[in-house]
Amino acid sequence: MNTLSRDDLNSDTLEQLDTIAKSQNSPKAMKFFSEMTSILQSGGTIEAGGNQGESDYTPASAAKKIGVSRTYICKLLDRGIIPSHRVGSHRRIKAADLAVFSASREASNERTAGIIANRSKIRSAAANEIIKESTLY
Repeated sequence: MNTLSRDDLNSDTLEQLDTIAKSQNSPKAMKFFSEMTSILQSGGTIEAGGNQGESDYTPASAAKKIGVSRTYICKLLDRGIIPSHRVGSHRRIKAADLAVFSASREASNERTAGIIANRSKIRSAAANEIIKESTLY
């Protein structure tokens, strides 16, 4: 069981969670992120399973967890997109930081899919209109 509290997150991470909550298209996802953000901002604690009791990921295990390459994770760490810290000379990623990034990435993917679906509907409607007009003449 993993525990996440306000002390585990910096203010930027809490702001990111709040932004993610407000950007959700799904009412369930919006409610989930809003409640999670509210609990953490009020000083509460969230407990969740996963990561088998570990609080940190290596870049390789983080990459495996979210389905990307280790090289891509390292680039994100270098750019500061995912916060990390060092244990000796090795980088580690807090589970909470990885969860925030993963949720943000998923939300972005959902928005992109919605945009593509909408464009497809518009193209289809336009094509149908062109066909309809061409049969009138």
